[in-house]
Amino acid sequence: MYTRLQPVLYVGELAAEVDFYRRLGFEVVHDSPDFVGLAHGDSILFGLQRRPGWNRPGEQPLIWQIATDDIDAVHLRCAEQGIDILREPRLEDWGEWTMILGSPAGYRVTIEGARKA
Repeated sequence: MYTRLQPVLYVGELAAEVDFYRRLGFEVVHDSPDFVGLAHGDSILFGLQRRPGWNRPGEQPLIWQIATDDIDAVHLRCAEQGIDILREPRLEDWGEWTMILGSPAGYRVTIEGARKA
């Protein structure tokens, strides 16, 4: 019955947020003045909705997490693209590696997954 979760994030500066995700390797699949749809493969699809004056609330309204099969490749891409790394990759007690990025809209984007090396 359900096929995919497609969240939409509010952002104040749409172009800056789209650029952030493009630098991470996401593709724009829909582009209009106030909304951009982004995807990565068949498993990730989400939207960015321009909301003038939007600033990240004091408490982030959701935990935004993206799974990976190669956290080292994501870390390298972030370094090459000048993406704000809030926390370097670390091994968590449940066995996965995580790192935290900061998006222009102030979202803390957690990347979680394995190391290939």
